[in-house]
Amino acid sequence: MKSHDDPHFPSAKHLATLTALGAAASLWALFLWVELVKLRAGQEPICLSADPKACSSLWDGPFASAVHSYTHLPIALWGVVWGVAAFSLSLFALYRRAGDRDDGPGFKSAVTGTRLIALGGVVGVGIFAVVSIANKALCVNCLISYLITLRFAWLALFDLRKWGFPLWARGALTSTATSVLLYGTFFVLGASTPKSKHSQTLEFESEVSSTRLDDRSGPEDFDKALKTFLEGVDMNARQNIADDLLRYQSALNVPPDKKRSVIGNGQAKVLVTAWTDPKCPHCEHFHNVIHQLSEYLPPSLIAYEPRYFPMDSACNPSWAEPDINQARCDAAKAMLCMEKIPQAYETYVETLFERGKQLTRQLILDLGTPYIARHDLNACIESQSVQSMIETDVAQAQKYDFKGTPLVLVNGRQVTGYPHFLHAIALAKGNERHPLFDSMLPPPQALKK
Repeated sequence: MKSHDDPHFPSAKHLATLTALGAAASLWALFLWVELVKLRAGQEPICLSADPKACSSLWDGPFASAVHSYTHLPIALWGVVWGVAAFSLSLFALYRRAGDRDDGPGFKSAVTGTRLIALGGVVGVGIFAVVSIANKALCVNCLISYLITLRFAWLALFDLRKWGFPLWARGALTSTATSVLLYGTFFVLGASTPKSKHSQTLEFESEVSSTRLDDRSGPEDFDKALKTFLEGVDMNARQNIADDLLRYQSALNVPPDKKRSVIGNGQAKVLVTAWTDPKCPHCEHFHNVIHQLSEYLPPSLIAYEPRYFPMDSACNPSWAEPDINQARCDAAKAMLCMEKIPQAYETYVETLFERGKQLTRQLILDLGTPYIARHDLNACIESQSVQSMIETDVAQAQKYDFKGTPLVLVNGRQVTGYPHFLHAIALAKGNERHPLFDSMLPPPQALKK
């Protein structure tokens, strides 16, 4: 009797179904990766959950961020690797089966490799399910991926349970080699995928924490800290510092017409002025950077002047589109109102940025009640004087090469707001001609028009 006359022998139909499921898993994971890239570019991803935050809270959460940082592949691309491996091994087994070459070691090791890949998929789904439960988030997009994986695993592991793991060592080698090859194939794509704001914040904090200074630090301490910082960042970061330094040196010094509130020491060597929008993810990241710099640098070095550019026609005469419930305008005005309470400003603004896409007037007022009476904050938001300040900020932003938020000035000169540059220019006390810049940075690349 031929081996495939055995009822437990993998049929061509069975292997074809596994191949189709592997292809489906690959394509769905690729779709999730595209949506992840959109999310990290500040766009709205397609999230099938009732709460859109359910997707972003997992995709940009600490676990997903750690996987991306340590392996250089985001979880979605790991899904592509798994799916393509499952597809490839199943297809090869199907090819051997259809060619009536199913008695040899190639077929047996391919089926065993397929079953081992399925086992790995079950382990992965288990880990991700625990993470989802811990985050109290139901990501329907992710759930679809889990269901495809579990269906594949059921067919490969349960339905073929009596087949066993023949030539298991060769099968393990086959599945491992396939996975490693695919990892290498997608490595560049994974490394070029934008990292989550959580990862960026942790990495930047690690880089700046080694150069903590205070007002008792002497001139040699600042030079030593700048040298340590430039030595500690990678070549890509140094190139970005060099490019922003050239941009800073080339820019006209055009400070806003009138200073308003300054968070920190108004006489600091470096004054960062930034126009932000409450729902802008890049603005949230920028705000976190400013907070980190203020923690690790003395007040004499850096201060922050907030300005506002809500992308909402309800209060911004230069903007054509309205925002839902005027949330951008209300939040920007609330931030401006909270400038009168410096000890509360940082925490309140951070919370508004975190809740950006959920903001409503009701929530904005609720979040402000620990610091100011609800009716007082509401009256401030409604006041004509605050509306006039928003209009002034918008008009001021038009003086510069405005391409979106955040719009960042350093000592009145427009820059990109790259975090490493801000830290470096602060350590140099605003001196763009510091000798360490010449000796430690690569030549700047031509600036884009």
